[in-house]
Amino acid sequence: MVPARRGGAGASVTMSWGEFWSGTSAIQVWEPNRRLRAVDTGRDSKGRVVEIAVDYYIEGQGGKTMLRLRGLRHYLPRHRGTPRGVAWALAKTSLPAKECYRCLRGRRGLVRDGSVEGLREGGGYRIVGATGDVFEGVVHAHDAPSDFAGTVVGLNDGLVRFWAEMGTASIWIATWGVDDSTVTALESRWQEQINKALEGAA
Repeated sequence: MVPARRGGAGASVTMSWGEFWSGTSAIQVWEPNRRLRAVDTGRDSKGRVVEIAVDYYIEGQGGKTMLRLRGLRHYLPRHRGTPRGVAWALAKTSLPAKECYRCLRGRRGLVRDGSVEGLREGGGYRIVGATGDVFEGVVHAHDAPSDFAGTVVGLNDGLVRFWAEMGTASIWIATWGVDDSTVTALESRWQEQINKALEGAA
């Protein structure tokens, strides 16, 4: 994450995941050493202007600075020093985010068997995707109807996340200590499947 130009509120910030994704957001709130709010503006399927805001908070605890990141909290005690592999399948769509998320968690998507309905952070889950892949572990986050994330016991305690936002559907799987061929095969299977899940739905 790097500032696109100097300044606080009214300036902008650029975030990038290399070849997968990059974008620039407006800084709406800038409180040094405390809070940053970045805002993306786009249009939904009906042409209406929609804003998505992400807040980052820093807080002090016992003289230490705390930035709460679930992924880092998972990585440090389990996989510190182990290279990460990522399978990321994503597709562009004209569907509204809610409908897109419904397709992702449908029988042609990540939840062929099982359910994520009503799940909360810290609880257990088990689902079988349309590819036959089994995802089982502990829920990290469930922000229905747009986002789900959890650990994956069968991938050496990796992570899976699927979500929908303006114009994009994503299934993201992070692994540590899993061979590259397995990760590449996962991405290939899920790229094909996410396209099928959204096919004809728009």
